[in-house]
Amino acid sequence: MDERAVIGPTGFWPVDEPGGLLPAPPSKATSGASWPRSRPGAAVDEWPPATLQRWVAIVLAVGLLGPLGALIRRGLAPGPLTTPIFWLVLVLNFAMLAAGVVSVRRGERSFRYALGDLAVLVSVAVTSPAATILAALLARSALLLRDYVLHPDERLRALFNFGSGLLVTSLTALLVSSFDALPWNYVLGVLVASAMGELCLWGCYRLTYPVQLTSHVFRVGILRTSIPVLVAFVLGMVLLLPVDDYVLVLVPLSAALVWKLLYELAEVRHERATWENLDEHNASLLGRSDELEIASLAAANAVRIFPVTECAITVYPNPQQFGSSGHVVRARRNADQVSVTPLPPNYRVPSAPAAPYVTATEAVGALSAASRVLGHCELSFHGHQRHTRQLSRVLSQFLSSAASTLMLARQHDSMRSYAESKAREAEQDQLTMLGNRTRLYRGGARALRAARSRGRHASLIIFDLDGFKRINDTLGHATGDEVLKVVADRIRALVGRSDIVARVGGDEFVVFAGDLARPEEALRYAEVIAAAVSHTIPLEEIQLAVETSLGIAHAEAGVGISELLKRADIALYEAKVNKDSRPQVYEPRMAQHTPEQLLLTVDLRAALDRAERAPARHAGHVSDSDVPRAGLVLHYQPQIDLRTGAVVGAEALVRWHHPIRGLLYPDAFVPLAEQSGMITAFTSQVVDDVLRDHAELRERLDVGSDAFTVSVNVSARNLLDLSLPRHIEQRLAHHGVPPEQLVIEITESANVHDWTSAERVMRVLAELGCRISIDDFGTGFSSIQSLLQRQGTIRELKVDKSFVRDLAGASPAQSSVVQAIIHMAHGTDCVVVAEGVESAEVVALLQEMGCDIGQGYWFGRPLALAAVTDWTAAWRERWTRAAPHPGQDLFGKVAPALGGDVSE
Repeated sequence: MDERAVIGPTGFWPVDEPGGLLPAPPSKATSGASWPRSRPGAAVDEWPPATLQRWVAIVLAVGLLGPLGALIRRGLAPGPLTTPIFWLVLVLNFAMLAAGVVSVRRGERSFRYALGDLAVLVSVAVTSPAATILAALLARSALLLRDYVLHPDERLRALFNFGSGLLVTSLTALLVSSFDALPWNYVLGVLVASAMGELCLWGCYRLTYPVQLTSHVFRVGILRTSIPVLVAFVLGMVLLLPVDDYVLVLVPLSAALVWKLLYELAEVRHERATWENLDEHNASLLGRSDELEIASLAAANAVRIFPVTECAITVYPNPQQFGSSGHVVRARRNADQVSVTPLPPNYRVPSAPAAPYVTATEAVGALSAASRVLGHCELSFHGHQRHTRQLSRVLSQFLSSAASTLMLARQHDSMRSYAESKAREAEQDQLTMLGNRTRLYRGGARALRAARSRGRHASLIIFDLDGFKRINDTLGHATGDEVLKVVADRIRALVGRSDIVARVGGDEFVVFAGDLARPEEALRYAEVIAAAVSHTIPLEEIQLAVETSLGIAHAEAGVGISELLKRADIALYEAKVNKDSRPQVYEPRMAQHTPEQLLLTVDLRAALDRAERAPARHAGHVSDSDVPRAGLVLHYQPQIDLRTGAVVGAEALVRWHHPIRGLLYPDAFVPLAEQSGMITAFTSQVVDDVLRDHAELRERLDVGSDAFTVSVNVSARNLLDLSLPRHIEQRLAHHGVPPEQLVIEITESANVHDWTSAERVMRVLAELGCRISIDDFGTGFSSIQSLLQRQGTIRELKVDKSFVRDLAGASPAQSSVVQAIIHMAHGTDCVVVAEGVESAEVVALLQEMGCDIGQGYWFGRPLALAAVTDWTAAWRERWTRAAPHPGQDLFGKVAPALGGDVSE
């Protein structure tokens, strides 16, 4: 017989049970097995099979006929149920059932016999058949109730045990009482009853397992039947002697109690020793991190915990460590030696059930932890073992501790591998497989110290690809990545073993040469790199030409890698600004320009070039989707007549939508334009865009008056450009804008070195008809004398917002300063514009002081041309509520009607 075919899960009994016990169903977790079957060849999807349930119901029904007949007989002919002997018999039944089973070994096989069946022989010898059957009914009913509560998964087996036990009891009692010849009536009754019990059990096996068990059940049944027959013969012989009934009951009762006591003491000692061995096993696994070592140690410990001849532990593949192809190891315990065998990659990994199960010859379970099955364990016992739930619990704990240690070991390996990979990634660029900035710093510092110790020269060369962003934008980032890989391969083929090559930015590469004889070699080295990189790169359908800009920094005493990289970066951007294809060597004079400023200067030049090539793209026509590539844009802030609320002008404020840094304000890029000499082109572009927007701006503001003006800020450098008036005159004529509607704003604190030339430019602009305005008045070095000298040229003063913003809560002295500026401006025939108006109270105070025009957040923030229309409608509605009658004075009305502070 194939022992594996009758394996049962934890909590159930194996096939060679004592008579009257139902065999166990297979585990539902077991996959790939063909069980159970209701009959040979007929597969069953669920446990228990319907045919087995019907068979158990038949056995239960037939078994209950005996107690039913006993009850009827008790009613018709009362028996001695109230005598002490009946209660003694009842106690005997309880004791014999509680005593359990006796294991009998026969060669390599063993079987077990339930002691509760022997209580029937004694009971029928000392009392009536009805009392015998009723005592067995009460005892077995209590046992059935216990099993129903404690073992809900075994209720079908409990019902079978209950029914088959009553059937054997009833047959024994009725057959023994039907004959008077001792001892043969006992022998005949027990033989027939035991045969019926074995027949019921054989039917259950036939309906449970997909194997032929007739011969096995027959052999074991004969052995199990011979025990009660032998006991019945001995009991019949004893009854021929003058033995008292009480003595006949008390002897087996005492034997059952002593047996149960000794059995429990042995179980306690065995369980204590088992758990102590398991604790030692758990302690021995602590701190282990090698899977082979864990499997070997667990197999060695199994022989101390379980009575096994062999323990085979299979560790499933770990994809993170071995790869998906898999490597499996098996640890096998033979005698006192443990052998570990690696299995081939094509080895078929055995499946293991989620819950361990045990038979009389072996135990099988899965090594699982954290919902992951890590391995498989098989234990082969010394011969046949009596299965207990305590053995299953120990096996579960054994598997759990081994699996937990394996899981920790794999996590340790995973963390170590992760840390090693992160350490590699920390110094490697994942696209080009060159070093990164960290690799440059760490390796460069070591190489720099080595070069100094050998007396060699070291230089750092940095270069990037000109126009690489255009490659990404037009051909895609995938193509850009391929270009970077080709460049990396070309550099890798050039550098020496002692050199360090790294990618430190998007298209920036660094080569640290630490073994040069003279600094001049670095320049030749850089030229070789430039020549190699500049070769055309073959792509799918095109030959892509790339060019580079290079910067070089020579190592000096006290200069580390970080400073060396910074210097080379400055030299690189110096080469870009000068548009020089030759490598630039760092010089101290370059240090006044930071790389960020130089890069921003390059981007500003590109923005102006784009604006010149595409003049139709300007602020008023830039959609939200165009903002990242729009370049220079214009916003307009309205200027309001403080007496009537009418829009009389707007100041043009230039912004720069940088593709990386976002929206930049003038103080971030106008100084760069002045320093780089781009201010003339910059101002020319702004003036042209403003005049182009003029007509649309008036339309959106709904301004009908010819007095409407638009203001443009010019740099102090522009005032030294004698061609500025002629250029403005040409642009005014080109766009059809009257000169008097253009205001040229000059910051009062502008650093003008040649005031003679500046005054000449301002005078020509004034004669042209443009209004000259002094911006931020009050913050520079103005004087009444200078205003009188330029009377007729300067036609507008803009009071700085630092005087106006907090005017409502200002001291009398500050209010007096503002009042004095207004009187002085009116005295020189200048229009006064107050900047920074942020509340209605300030509006009222300025109107009371006689200020002409207001500008600030209270009226409106700087707006893109497309948003001006919405502002116009909103402002007109606000003003209508404040001054319902045309020409109504604003003072006294604006504050309560419009109310609130809109400053941010």
